[in-house]
Formats: sequence, C-alpha cells, structure tokens
Amino acid sequence: MELVQPGLLATTPKCLLARVNAKTLRVLIISSAFIASLAGSPIAKAQDSIKAEAKAANRRGPKGPITTKWNVAYREVDGKKVKADVYYPKGEGPYPIVVMVHGGAWALGDKLDLIMHGRELANAGFVAVSVNYRLAPKHKIQDQLEDCRAAVKWALTNAGDWNGDKSRIALWGYSAGGHLVSLLALDRQKGDPVYKAVAAGGAPCEFSFIPSNARTLAYVFGGTREEVPEQYKKYSPVEYAKAGSPPFLFFHGDKDLIVPHASSKALHEKLLSVKVETTYYTAQNKGHIMTFLDENSRKEVVEFLSAKLLDPDHAAP
Repeated sequence: MELVQPGLLATTPKCLLARVNAKTLRVLIISSAFIASLAGSPIAKAQDSIKAEAKAANRRGPKGPITTKWNVAYREVDGKKVKADVYYPKGEGPYPIVVMVHGGAWALGDKLDLIMHGRELANAGFVAVSVNYRLAPKHKIQDQLEDCRAAVKWALTNAGDWNGDKSRIALWGYSAGGHLVSLLALDRQKGDPVYKAVAAGGAPCEFSFIPSNARTLAYVFGGTREEVPEQYKKYSPVEYAKAGSPPFLFFHGDKDLIVPHASSKALHEKLLSVKVETTYYTAQNKGHIMTFLDENSRKEVVEFLSAKLLDPDHAAP
C-alpha cells in the first residue's frame, strides 16, 4: 500500500478515515495542512516583524533587555547541523532554562514558529531554548526524540553562556512538540535531567483517535496502528505516567479538530491517578492553531512555569 505523505493530523471523523484509501486520505491530509497554513499566517507575520526588530539581538522587552542568539548548532548528524535559537534576559541571573519544541505533525514546522513564545519567556526571566529536530518522513519518531534529548544536554552544558541555571530546567511543546516533551519528561533515560515542570499544548498523548488501519501517521511511526501497534504504544506518553513525574500543565482548545482534547486529557487523568501535580487549561472556543496563538493560553504557561521555577531572588526585573 502506498505510504501517505506527511501532513497535519486529519480533521476528518474516524468513520470516514476508516473507509478512505491511501490516495484519498493523502488529499484530505494535504488539504488540512493547506487550511492550517492559511489559519497560521499570523505566525509568519509575527516571525517576520519580531525577527526584523531583533536583528541586533538585544531589543528591549517590556521587563528589560533580552538577547537572542539565532541558529546555534546544537548537534551535527550525518554532516547536517541541527540548530536552536536562544532567548535570554540581559542580567547576571542565574535564570531557569526552558527547552521549547515546535509542532507540525512531526514533519513540518520550525523553531522560528516560537519567536513570540520564546521572547515572552525571556521577558519573564527564563532562558528559552527553541530547537529544531529532524523531520519525518525521512526521520522517524526515535530520531526526533534523540535530537530533543541532545538539545537538552547541549542547553545544560552551555547554560553558563546565557546565565542559565542548569539545576532548574523545564520543557515546553505544542502539538507534536507537546507529544515529544511529554515523552522526554515521562520516559527518562540514563543521564536525563530531572525536569521541574512541563507545559504541553495541543498534545497527542495517546493515539486511539487514529483508526487502526488508517495510514495517517505511518510516515512517522512506520506503519498503521494495526501493523505496528507496539510503536504507537511505545511512543504514547500516557504509557509512562508514574508517581514522581514532574508537574504538568496541559493547554488545549475545546474546538481542536486536529488533535482531540480527549488525547491530552487521558494523560492528565492518568497523572492525577498516580498523584502527580497536573493542571488542565481549556482554551474556550479555540481550535488547534488559535490555541497556539491564544494570549490567555500563553499567559497560563508563563504563570505556571514562573510558579514552578522562579523565586523572588531570581525573578525578572
């Protein structure tokens, strides 16, 4: 069977997805991606305007001057550099570190999508490290997790360059990025840090909403849920919820047609069941893209991370 090309998670109901063939499904997914790109045009405009203003890398924010380091390579794989942008306050610090992972169905997107969010965190007194990762379909989910782990290690190793405090590190991700940071935090490997907090927006945390024979995510997981069920289970954050996990904030639009809020709610409820601190913020009347842009959702994230990582001695000026 032909492999469906990457795109955003299908907005089509399960009953329809289960009936369509690969060619039709590809058209549906590409159409969804096109619609989302139109809806996401404010992101591109924000990127252009903010980056133009910040070219000197020291534009003053509302709480003081911040610095931006663009396109810093954090690792090299097969001769290709994987890069990050770093936003941080000008001051002695030390400032807690937030590693940020963009969305895009594991196949699209860029660290530049997070300019607005990274600058807000820097203005609030954090070192925000926005990272790229190798994309599907050329690179499957394990490569992407490997990149994100390498980015965390790099951020901690170089924390002193930005007056960062490597004893206080958190994760932030949206959509596919929310999925990746949830896995990083819950399925810790040898050498991984202890994360102080995780903010996951619009995140697929289990995949029961994908029909078992649909090839919607075959390009990243290597097959359908029917063909490779162990892959979908292995990379479902809900499978790793356990006592002692870091505090979570989930934020999700109640009108999200790309990732159903029940998927992130499943992890929220699993964490509650093992007595892990977790908060669920619902962006009212917001879909997938608009929740990402939503001012109230962004405010919830900053307040949550501030409560978990900042103290009066380290707060932004």
